[in-house]
Amino acid sequence: VTPHYDLKWRSITAKLGAQVDFQFDLDTKVRVAPDVHFSWDATKYISATVIVVGGIQQNSLSKVFDVSQYFIPAAAYGNSNLPLVIDAGVNFGPFENATIKVMGGYAIANDWYMPTLINKNEHIMNAVDIDGWYLGVSASYRYKDWGKINASYTTAPQQAYDKGYFMWRDRAKHVVNASLVVTPIKPLDIMLEYEYRGSRSSYMQSYDLTSDNKIEPNHTRLSLGHVNTLSLGGLYRFTDQLSFFARLENLFNHKYDLLYDIPSQGFTGLVGATYKF
Repeated sequence: VTPHYDLKWRSITAKLGAQVDFQFDLDTKVRVAPDVHFSWDATKYISATVIVVGGIQQNSLSKVFDVSQYFIPAAAYGNSNLPLVIDAGVNFGPFENATIKVMGGYAIANDWYMPTLINKNEHIMNAVDIDGWYLGVSASYRYKDWGKINASYTTAPQQAYDKGYFMWRDRAKHVVNASLVVTPIKPLDIMLEYEYRGSRSSYMQSYDLTSDNKIEPNHTRLSLGHVNTLSLGGLYRFTDQLSFFARLENLFNHKYDLLYDIPSQGFTGLVGATYKF
């Protein structure tokens, strides 16, 4: 159930609402989370947005395998509860086809599934109550119809097993993305993309026996290495329906761990065609 009130006043647009979830199992539970969207066009060149949402997320196997295909397929995954997810940003521009955005956010996620190593060699998705924030800045520039460049930097402190930005399941602390698209002739796009994800990590879970004979979980941080990849691609639109593409991935042939002790691929290539019916 999503009751809400829509507001439009001068340069302000807002949606004030809530996400109400009913859970029926051994106990009937009612969870209420915010569903608030706010935007303000302060001037022709400055605008701001704030989004505050939450709710229940179902964890299907397809969502789990989107994170990694190396998890146990027979495992069962319950729902995650997102009491609070805040994303905010301020846009500056366009100034001579250039824009800059400053962004940040904070989130609380309960029973959020994070990659975890157990028994020293078995990877699972373990339910964690985690909270954390992120900050970032991005910029873009377009030169007529010839090309466009984008670049961004985002940081998120990953302080402990239960402290970090929940959407980054590799627990990266620093993320840099950059892309360049050049259109030398109308049907042809040439793309160059770069990604860096630094200070990535996962955790190994073990159990300790305390002095009062209680078993408590212990989490040891494991380094996954950093992502440092450059990709080159091309797309040629032969007709409105038929296109041909080619892509070279990881030109640096840089190796890192997808999960702990499971290496990524090195340099790869792909060619193909698409047809729209």
